[in-house]
Amino acid sequence: MTITVTKQEFATRLDELYALALGGSEVVIEDGSTASLRLTARPPTITKRTPGLLAGRIRMSEDFDAPLKLVDDEYLSPSVTPNLSRRTQLRNHYDY
Repeated sequence: MTITVTKQEFATRLDELYALALGGSEVVIEDGSTASLRLTARPPTITKRTPGLLAGRIRMSEDFDAPLKLVDDEYLSPSVTPNLSRRTQLRNHYDY
């Protein structure tokens, strides 16, 4: 079902016309004598996941799960900062 309204009527009945459009009706908004806007409900889009779609396109480096070396071991040696925890040493190094 198509419902034709003016801009002023659309502004005053927005909630009602929105509900009608969601229910399957088509709302045409006219500016003067020409239709300037059509409001309809968009059908739901269901995308089915396709496993393996990107197979071979994505790769991971060989050392992906290797331990990270954040700073020089020499800088954080116990002789330089003997009373600080590792976390505090890293904070001081990166000036957080």
